[in-house]
Amino acid sequence: MRKFLLSVCVCLSMTAFATRKEWQDPQVNAINRVPMRAAYFAYPSVEAAQQGCRENASNFLSLNGLWKFNWVKNET
Repeated sequence: MRKFLLSVCVCLSMTAFATRKEWQDPQVNAINRVPMRAAYFAYPSVEAAQQGCRENASNFLSLNGLWKFNWVKNET
């Protein structure tokens, strides 16, 4: 009896998931996604914010350039 009930539940759940085909609908693109938001940057003054050039701000750090990594196979 338990196996029968379990098999019925599995079949019902499979049919329930089979009817949902969001992945086939190109209009659906936001399931289980965090809502979009604007990117913020703290400018040092109102004048700098009005210019809108982040690179000239004192708290801007560019990560462009050459990077050196010390890759080791073992930590010992």
